[in-house]
Amino acid sequence: MVAIEEIKNRLDSLEARIRRNRRLTGATVLVLAVSYLVGEAIAGDPSSPHQDEVRAKRFVLIDDDGDCRASLGFGPGVMVHGRSEPGFESAILNLFAKSNDTRITLMVMHDGRPGMMLIGKDGKSRMTARLLPDGNPVVWFIDDKNKDRLKLSLEADGKPSIVFKDQAGQETIFTP
Repeated sequence: MVAIEEIKNRLDSLEARIRRNRRLTGATVLVLAVSYLVGEAIAGDPSSPHQDEVRAKRFVLIDDDGDCRASLGFGPGVMVHGRSEPGFESAILNLFAKSNDTRITLMVMHDGRPGMMLIGKDGKSRMTARLLPDGNPVVWFIDDKNKDRLKLSLEADGKPSIVFKDQAGQETIFTP
């Protein structure tokens, strides 16, 4: 009787080992299949070792803490001091501080003119530079109340112009 009991225990142990091996084999096949499919999805064209182009409407760069540090995408067309041009989109690159606050904005406006804004800790534009529709450059320096205080530009005839504004908005214009 002892021999039959010993054979039964060995058979139960063998059957348990076979079930465990079948589960392990099934799980391994599943992991390999999923890995293959994910790899194909990421690689795109399996005959190409890398992609020459990535297309998206927006890209976001995050740091190790998961904070957004830069974004590239489209936004409302922006003109002087961050005011939007209704109905137009611009290509915009925003660079963020660690606090996720925008500090620098570079853009190409809807009509192809480049622009740039430097933004203070208060979230307000403090300096704006862009090309005017006639192609001449202009730079504005803005106070914390969003008022122009200094404007440097080239006029249509190519002469430089400096405009100073006091707190009341009174202009002093200097053109050599």
